[in-house]
Amino acid sequence: MGLRAEPAFVEGTFNDPDRYRSARWGVPLSPAETDDLDRRHELQEALGPGIAWARASGEFGGLYLDQLRGGEPVFQFTSVPSGADEALRSRLPAGTSYRTENVRWSETQLIAKQEEIERAWSELKADGIDIARSGIDGEFNRIVIEVDGLTESEFVVVSEGDRARRCLQQRG
Repeated sequence: MGLRAEPAFVEGTFNDPDRYRSARWGVPLSPAETDDLDRRHELQEALGPGIAWARASGEFGGLYLDQLRGGEPVFQFTSVPSGADEALRSRLPAGTSYRTENVRWSETQLIAKQEEIERAWSELKADGIDIARSGIDGEFNRIVIEVDGLTESEFVVVSEGDRARRCLQQRG
């Protein structure tokens, strides 16, 4: 289940308290939407022991909840450790659907790279690259950097399989 985000629809939910009577999550939601968000929140709270085990392995790359699959947890590893399914299953609530993925970077590597970028901000700014913020994109196992003040001509679209992303063109 996904939540509709079109502005006209969202605005309309505020004027339809019979159908969208719960605002516990900050916006009017139907009973089915509220139940789904409650279930996902309970699952997130219950993931702690599984996350702690995964993080203790040297291969942990991160975790995200696949919203297109009902908030299914996805544990990422640079190499899925032997016995991971048994270990995770024993630490998650009974019947919890989850999956594992192989990724390129460990969480430790991503954090170190983000810190390296943050240390270089003033140098990058002096070169005309005004970084607004950086963060770790858990789903795609990468660092995302938001840069202010760029023009369209400074970007190039890069295709990655069935996805495309905008990248800063290399200067010089």
